[in-house]
Parts: sequence; structure tokens; C-alpha cells
Amino acid sequence: MCYAIHFPEKVEMPCPECTRAMEVGERDKILSEYNVPLKRIQDQEVDATLIIPEHCPECGFGLKEAKFQLDIKYPDLPDPVRVELESHRDLELMALFLTGKDRYTERKGGNGQDMPLKDKVDRLQELFGVVEVK
Repeated sequence: MCYAIHFPEKVEMPCPECTRAMEVGERDKILSEYNVPLKRIQDQEVDATLIIPEHCPECGFGLKEAKFQLDIKYPDLPDPVRVELESHRDLELMALFLTGKDRYTERKGGNGQDMPLKDKVDRLQELFGVVEVK
């Protein structure tokens, strides 16, 4: 059985800054990079939701907050923990950790190097919201 990611239709709304029409909705190519590891995280019964930034291409409204964020709902906390993602690789690290892997691939200059996941403990703690961000 094959699965494909379905992207909802984009909706036009006025920009809160310049009032010109802007499209809001999920970003096709970029979002697919986030959705695959997000699905792997959710498959591990983590209540996680991706927060997608929207921006106006005319005036740039919203670009200051252009990083994707992740909300994680923990059963013993009243509000979700929100963390800022540097890239889809953050979600990949989280998925590797949750599935019991101990290695990840560090990509530099087009080459991949196999690295121990324990080198990313500090970042994983930040991503899961278990430490105060400095």
C-alpha cells in the first residue's frame, strides 16, 4: 500500500500588515521534509503538532517568526511545550531517539558522516522541552 502526503488547498486572506492578499496554507516541498519525521514521532504516541509560519511575499510580514515550531502535549502538563526547530533535521533526531537508534548522519558539504546520537543529548533535551533554553 502506498501513502502520499495530501496538502490542503491554500486560502487567501488579507495580510495584517499591508492588507494585500496573501496565500496561507502548508508549504509543499519544505513541509514534506518536516512531515515525514513528524509522522515517525507521532507513530511513537507523542502528541506533537507542527506550527507553520505564514508570511506575506509583498511586505515580508511574519518573516521574523519564519522558523517552524513544534508543540508537544505532555499528559501531566496543562499546556503544550513549544520549541523552535532549526530545520527538519531536529525532527529526524527526535524520531531516531524515540525509535531507540544510537546513531545519526551528520551532513556537511554534501557528505554524510555517521555520528553517535549521544552527542546530541543537549539538543534533544531542548527539543523535548525538558530543560530550560539558555
